[in-house]
Amino acid sequence: MCNCKKPKVIQELPHIESISDANGITPIEWDEVGRLISSHKLEYSQLEFLTNIYNRIFQANKPVTTCKSCVKNLVGKLALQYNSKQNGI
Repeated sequence: MCNCKKPKVIQELPHIESISDANGITPIEWDEVGRLISSHKLEYSQLEFLTNIYNRIFQANKPVTTCKSCVKNLVGKLALQYNSKQNGI
């Protein structure tokens, strides 16, 4: 402990602006999501990224998959979230 007789009281804590939304997704990640959901072909590493984002948004634990219908469903849900984010909804 320091040699101060009385601890200083901070009246106002500084407000720190978050650079991510409530799910911890940064604007850079959102930009990448927007780029990938409009892509016609996804590599496995890109599927891993999208699945990670999906799991954070929906608080899920989906595994990475290459199943066409599963990927289509995942990309569709991410597209809805991305579009609502872009439109400020």
